[in-house]
Amino acid sequence: MNRPSLVVARGLRRSFRRGPERITPFHDLDLDLPSVSFTALMGPSGSGKTTLMHCLAGIDRPDSGSLQVCGQDLMGLSARQLTRWRASQVGCIFQQHHLLPVLSAVENVELPLLLGSLNARQRRQRALEALDWVGLADRSQHLPRQLSGGQEQRVAIARALVGGAPLIVADEPTGDLDAESGAQILKLLRRMVDDQGRSVLMVTHDATAAAWADICYVLRHGQLEVLAMTTAAGSAP
Repeated sequence: MNRPSLVVARGLRRSFRRGPERITPFHDLDLDLPSVSFTALMGPSGSGKTTLMHCLAGIDRPDSGSLQVCGQDLMGLSARQLTRWRASQVGCIFQQHHLLPVLSAVENVELPLLLGSLNARQRRQRALEALDWVGLADRSQHLPRQLSGGQEQRVAIARALVGGAPLIVADEPTGDLDAESGAQILKLLRRMVDDQGRSVLMVTHDATAAAWADICYVLRHGQLEVLAMTTAAGSAP
């Protein structure tokens, strides 16, 4: 059965200046991402993968085209409206984790909930549940410097999922990790889709990581190409 599209992009274009040169990472770009799916986005360095991900997540705005994500027309939102929409609809995971060093793991996970209506007790309970889901219930009071790189990334994953966002975007989430830690992160991303019904969009340069996804796109010369369709559970290492 076909699943409804979580992302519908038509004719997207994004360009910006870099010194005297105008860079156009993508133009006339169309994309449909089904809900409850794991999508990998690959491409040469500088091809615009992260720029495209930022546009789909409402972090950046395309110059032209139409873009609907989670049923919302992003092109028609003001900057303030886009920020409010993103807070409830998108969870972000980055290569560098971006954890606040003075906050414990559970306090870092709580941060997205501060914009909502939950009280302090509810926020703490939700954050502890998210840490338990990523296997770090026993590290809730640890500071980031007391955690390994893989554990820090799992805290970042807990922070991304704690607000219940249907779309999770991950920019090179295994880029700084060893093979074992990277595989643990990819298993968690896969479980977000299979067990929690979320959609994951992952930017990666690693074909091994991309093999965990349901579909892989390559951004090249401003356009998307389908690299491979996989049955992630069967093809993942």
